[in-house]
Amino acid sequence: MKSVSRRAETKLGKHLRLAAYAAAEAEWFYGTLGGRAPDDASTADGAAARVVDGWLKALAPFHRGVFALRWTTRTWPAPLDEQFDDLCSIVVRLECTQHPAVGKSVAELEAASVERLTALIAESTKEKARRKGRDAPPGPYGAQLRRLTRRAYRHVESAVSALAKVRGDAPCVIPGWVDPKEEEYAWE
Repeated sequence: MKSVSRRAETKLGKHLRLAAYAAAEAEWFYGTLGGRAPDDASTADGAAARVVDGWLKALAPFHRGVFALRWTTRTWPAPLDEQFDDLCSIVVRLECTQHPAVGKSVAELEAASVERLTALIAESTKEKARRKGRDAPPGPYGAQLRRLTRRAYRHVESAVSALAKVRGDAPCVIPGWVDPKEEEYAWE
């Protein structure tokens, strides 16, 4: 087995650290601040929010949308929430893209998507019961749900990577934030 050089380990550790910073900053900006920088930039939160907002504005709208969907609180029906957890809003939007949208509002599209996803989850549950347990490979309904979940997760990963690239090697700007895994990223 070929060993990884110490330099490569350091680069990987740096990448992981910057991705963790980017994810934490996006979650803070959209989850805590609601996706808006406070008007008062003289506070620590305001100054940090302006910095994060600047980085986010440098991203493609697609990535900003993924962050907004990921960390803006929405209430979804229990079956969807249980199936997709914090990726639920992204999955609903991805499912919407698979159907014609001419002349419909976002709310109508999302309602139709929720209806289809709820039916898909119900069919997957029946399918799983017929297959006698969790060890059996998923049937077609379960496979569709897994594909949607993987797509949503890849969109979040892509957005976090894009933000990590834009923000560069700067320290995390969230006021009072301490990296709980600092030692894990150090590799030394």
